[in-house]
Amino acid sequence: MRALPLLALLIAALLQPPLAGAAEAPPPNSLSGSPPGPPSALAEAIAAYEAGAHDDAAALLEPLAAAGQAEAEYRLGLLLTTGRGGTLAIGRGLDWLDRAYRQGHNRAGLDHAATVIREDIRGPAADRAETILQALVECGMPAAMTTLGKWQLGRAPTEREQGVTLLREAAFLNDTAAQNRLGIALLRGESYRMGFAWLLLARNSGSKAARINLERAEKDLRDGGVWDEIERTAESLAKRLTPKEVDGCAR
Repeated sequence: MRALPLLALLIAALLQPPLAGAAEAPPPNSLSGSPPGPPSALAEAIAAYEAGAHDDAAALLEPLAAAGQAEAEYRLGLLLTTGRGGTLAIGRGLDWLDRAYRQGHNRAGLDHAATVIREDIRGPAADRAETILQALVECGMPAAMTTLGKWQLGRAPTEREQGVTLLREAAFLNDTAAQNRLGIALLRGESYRMGFAWLLLARNSGSKAARINLERAEKDLRDGGVWDEIERTAESLAKRLTPKEVDGCAR
């Protein structure tokens, strides 16, 4: 019991910004849609994109995207929403990402929603982002559960509960970003043992964000005599995880 005052101070300090909670997104899906352009042209565009030659990549991707190539639409949308191709045009970029998503490129839909959330865009674009996320959640994409869950945490209390539920579902599907964010959410809800256990699981799975969050706490938790209990809780949770992250939306 002597550890509880220390834990209260420790949790309060840990919850102070900045918290490392950047999304740890999976790699892009494989090519989707029926590419009308020559495969060699798309390969050249992707090579330029991955080499960091974003201006060249944008020029190569434009005609392919205009011809309806989903992967080109996706990558062009990323360039425009981040400005990496020399032009920051978020609205146009969202349109390209949505076009790719409508062709079955689920990662494009996820990045469309993530952009809307990052830029705090309201109105029809936000409605569209939520519709996309709900569809991806329903087909079983853990990263979509995490993205929507995090978004809901900042809303009304009833939606915050839904957000925690989505994060928990994604966490048990082995999404490390969800495990990290769920841990933080549970600490805010004064469930320190379970919160730290999820952070420990995420750190053990390679989450940099969880490692940073736990660095502030582990020594004091050990000194307070509660670290062993947290490790046992994490071990119990680990037995209930899926063997690896499973994307039910993969096509």
